[in-house]
Amino acid sequence: MLLARKEPSPEVAAILDGALAGSGAVRCVMFSCPSYSIGGNLFAGVYGESVFVRLSDTDRAAIISEGGRPFEPLEGRTLRMYALLPPTVVADGEMLALWLGRSMDFVRGLPKRPRRRSRIALSQGEEGAERDSSEI
Repeated sequence: MLLARKEPSPEVAAILDGALAGSGAVRCVMFSCPSYSIGGNLFAGVYGESVFVRLSDTDRAAIISEGGRPFEPLEGRTLRMYALLPPTVVADGEMLALWLGRSMDFVRGLPKRPRRRSRIALSQGEEGAERDSSEI
């Protein structure tokens, strides 16, 4: 399986950072790209020149009908709950805020993910450091 990795655009990362400033979202890195999560659940990030968002089935179908695309970070492997926003949405601050809001609302309704133990703790066999299936 080939990694269809695209370097994140610093300009798009700055747009996303600005759009999510003060939102309470936590900045992290996923697929070597700046990303955001709430309650341990990833909901948005930069991928190449685009922004990916995690959406309900209905919202995902709506954004794809408006020019978005399924998010496929690995060739042949689509992340079914994610979509890439069309460039017109990323360039329009109001539209971007609308879709980020929908993504955050969707993710807030998901169960909070348990905090992962560090890899060092796992490798040293720290008591209680076993991974559960949700961390894989």
